[in-house]
Amino acid sequence: MGFGPHITRRDFLNGALLGLGGAVLGCRPAPARRSAPQALAPDWYGYGGVGDYRFSHGNTPDAVETAHRLRDGGFPSGFDRVESIEDHDLVIVGAGVAGLGAALEYAKNRRAGQTCLMLDNHPIVGGEAKENEFDVGGVRLIGPQGANGFFVPPVARDPEKASGDARYYAELGVPRQFQFRDPEVGGLRFSPDNYEYLVPRLEQHTSVGHFFAGAAGTAPTWAMNIWEHRLAGTPFSAAARETLLRWHASGARHHRHRHRERR
Repeated sequence: MGFGPHITRRDFLNGALLGLGGAVLGCRPAPARRSAPQALAPDWYGYGGVGDYRFSHGNTPDAVETAHRLRDGGFPSGFDRVESIEDHDLVIVGAGVAGLGAALEYAKNRRAGQTCLMLDNHPIVGGEAKENEFDVGGVRLIGPQGANGFFVPPVARDPEKASGDARYYAELGVPRQFQFRDPEVGGLRFSPDNYEYLVPRLEQHTSVGHFFAGAAGTAPTWAMNIWEHRLAGTPFSAAARETLLRWHASGARHHRHRHRERR
């Protein structure tokens, strides 16, 4: 893989910011600045979960505030105030799966002395492939952020000739088998993906728990496999249970409305 002349941070900023935002920043005087946006409230994230990923999901407040400053002309159109310049042969914006894949290819093909700079607006790399961890009623749940399905590719007998996921599995030594810890509650059924429990006639192959926070004065509860157990353990009234069971048995999950245009 060959690369052209060194790319400086000044070159990158000029191309990425001034090139894409030329209509706003360009070489014209900065427009009159709007009133400063109010600081984002602490609940901007919603419930951020627990664990290492709790500050690494969605659009970070820093990204939003920087975008507002860019929109309102808060950055100078020139770069006379740049205090230092770093030379890099490649700049990768975004450390998601695509960015990490580009970095891997660069690392394998770069020449001696060539460097790469990766930029990301989150404290943990991974992009949409990161996970979320939540504490729900004392139970830690793990769910995906955006990458909801990742299927194990066939074994690559010759990694050099393989492509796609099969090649990366071989190169990176990604394990093909995963051993779950023995559950504290017996009889749990695990799904190979994140959607099986939503598919009619497949939902019975997956154990699903529903959490009910409880009304005032009542303790929160978990109910397992509510359709299989005819809503046992749920806080619904007998009449509500019958209505929900009839709805579920009908197979109706959503309604599609078609509109005809009159001419």
